[in-house]
Amino acid sequence: MINTVKTPSRITPSTESLIDVIITNKDIPVLSTAVVDLGFSDHLAQIVKINIGERNRGSKMVVRRQFAHNSTEGFKCLLPKELLTDIYNCLDVNCSLEAILGTFFTMF
Repeated sequence: MINTVKTPSRITPSTESLIDVIITNKDIPVLSTAVVDLGFSDHLAQIVKINIGERNRGSKMVVRRQFAHNSTEGFKCLLPKELLTDIYNCLDVNCSLEAILGTFFTMF
């Protein structure tokens, strides 16, 4: 176990002690450490900056819908038939809107 903070984290008029620590079990280079007085406690905050290596900027997956001409035409033909059925089964405007949106997004 390696303590990364080396400066006191609790300072009083008569003592200085390192009682708050940041410990790691990895042997990695520490770029910087700092002890900061946030004013909330008699203990100071500890900050450590470490190098964990490069982020993996490899390939990323992209998902797209394919809008082929025949798919678009089929959608345009089927949608009105489905919408009319859904709308006639509803008794109010809210029901009709929910039916339209549900059918549209399901078919889309």
